Amino acid sequence: MESFAIYLIKVNVALIVLYAFYKLSFSKDTFFRLRRIMLLLICVTSLIYPLIDFSGWTDEYAIGETFTTVYNKLLPEVLVTTALPVATTEVEVTTWQTGIWVWIIYGLGIGIAATTSATLWWTASATTTSSTRTPCGPLPTTTASPCCARTPAWQTA
Repeated sequence: MESFAIYLIKVNVALIVLYAFYKLSFSKDTFFRLRRIMLLLICVTSLIYPLIDFSGWTDEYAIGETFTTVYNKLLPEVLVTTALPVATTEVEVTTWQTGIWVWIIYGLGIGIAATTSATLWWTASATTTSSTRTPCGPLPTTTASPCCARTPAWQTA
């Protein structure tokens, strides 16, 4: 049962990764047949992928030995001694100072959000309370033919 649960987790992770790739690559594409094929391939790949064992494809020891030989050839051996004293400076930051900075940044964020919201609300209310325009255009000059009392085109035929 545990192996089936691990299989399902691997399938779901593969679906998420491949679908994210699909959305990034093919979201604005108009080749609908290609998009359908890609979605089917994503489903099939995510179901088959967990069944493949990749551990036999790499040899961990060979990779480690390769890294050590490359490092030994490229990097020279350096001896580090403690003959020179190392100067240390301690910077002490109290929690009070850190807390103040956190509250300042939080307050700035709230202020910016409130200002943006107030500006958007003010511009929205200023455009909707204008008495010189209706949804159909300017107010009619005569009362006999208001602009919104037109007969729709589908009813005239």
